[in-house]
Amino acid sequence: SDLKSLVSGKYQISVTSDNEKAAKIDGNNTVEMDESEVFAKNFTFTVKGVILGKANIIIRLKRQKYSEWIQVREKTLKVAVLRVKNPLHQYFTIFVGILVCINNINIGCILDLKVIRDVLRRPIAPIIGFLCQFLFMPLASFGLGKVFFAHNNAWKLGLFVLGCSPGGIGSNFWTLLVDGDVNLSVTMTFFSTVAALGMMPLWLFLLGKKVVDNPNFVIPYLNMIISLLALTIPIVIGLLIQRYKPKWGEISKKILHPFTVILLIVIILGGLYTHFYIIQLFEWIVIFAGSSVVWGGFLFGALVSILFQLPRKQVIAVSIETALQNPAVAFVLLQTSIAEPDADLAAIPIVGQMVVTGPPLWTLYILTLIFK
Repeated sequence: SDLKSLVSGKYQISVTSDNEKAAKIDGNNTVEMDESEVFAKNFTFTVKGVILGKANIIIRLKRQKYSEWIQVREKTLKVAVLRVKNPLHQYFTIFVGILVCINNINIGCILDLKVIRDVLRRPIAPIIGFLCQFLFMPLASFGLGKVFFAHNNAWKLGLFVLGCSPGGIGSNFWTLLVDGDVNLSVTMTFFSTVAALGMMPLWLFLLGKKVVDNPNFVIPYLNMIISLLALTIPIVIGLLIQRYKPKWGEISKKILHPFTVILLIVIILGGLYTHFYIIQLFEWIVIFAGSSVVWGGFLFGALVSILFQLPRKQVIAVSIETALQNPAVAFVLLQTSIAEPDADLAAIPIVGQMVVTGPPLWTLYILTLIFK
C-alpha cells in the first residue's frame, strides 16, 4: 500500500542530525532511487557519536519534481550519546579520598577543643553559616538558574542541586591556607553535613517541581554519612595524636600547609582531566552563572558576618563555608535520580562552578603569603 501511494519518479532519502556537535552522520547521508526501490531495498547510514549529548536524527523522503526536491515524508529518531565509563575516574576518587583523610588527620593535630567548645557555647558564627548556606545558597542557585538557564532544565537542575548541598571538606583546607578560623570551619562543615540530611530533601521538595517536571530525587544519605565519617574519624585521630604523641603532632603541623597546597593542586588537575568530557561542553553562560553563585556566596557570607561583628578569621571561615559546597553529594544525587546522558548534562554547571571557585581562592592565598 505504501508503494502504491508513491508517485512514479525519482526519490531521495536523506539522513541529517539536528545537533552535529553530539552526533553526526558518518559518510554519505543521501541516497537516490526510483519509486520501486524505496520500500524494496535496505539502506544503511552510520550515526557517529561525537560528544556527550542528545540529537534528533531526521530521515526525510523527497520526490523530484522538475528541478526541485519536494518532501514526502519525515521521521525523527532520538539519539543519546553516552560517555564511556573510565576506571581512572574511580581510582582518582579513591586516591584523593586517602589524601583527604591524611590531611584531615593533620588538621586534627592543630585543632583546639577549648576553642571549639567556646564556639558551641556561643554559636553565633555557626548559626550565621547555617543560614547563609541553607537559605541564601539554595535560593541564589534557584534564582540564578532561572535567569541564566531559562531554556535548559538540565543545567538549571544541576546548579540548584549543588546549591542545596552541604559544605565540603575543601572549605576547611582553603580556610587554613587563607588564615581563617579552622576550628570554626571544621565545626561548621560537620554540622552543615548533618543538617543537610534534612535541609537538602526539604529544598528539593519545595522547589524541585519548579525546576523539573515530576522529580524523583534520590537523596544520597549514604554519601553524606561517608563524608561525615571521612571528616570526623581522621580529625579524632589527629586530636588523639596531638594529646598522646605530641612529637608526631608537631611533624603534622609542619607538613600541613605544603601538604594542603599539593593536595588542592592534585584535586584541581585530576578533576580537570577526569571531567574533561564535561568541560568540552562549557559555554560562557555556564562560567558566568557559576561565578555569580560562588561570588554571591563569598560576599553574602562575608557581609552577614561583618554585620554581626565577627572577628576577621571567622568572617573568612563563614564566607568560604557558604560558597564552597560538596560537589560529590550533588554528583551522586544526579547519577542516582536521572538517566544518562541527562545526569552528566546536569553536572555541567556543577563542574563549571568548581572551575571558577579556584582562581579567587588562589589569589587570596598568594595575597595572604605576601602580607602575612
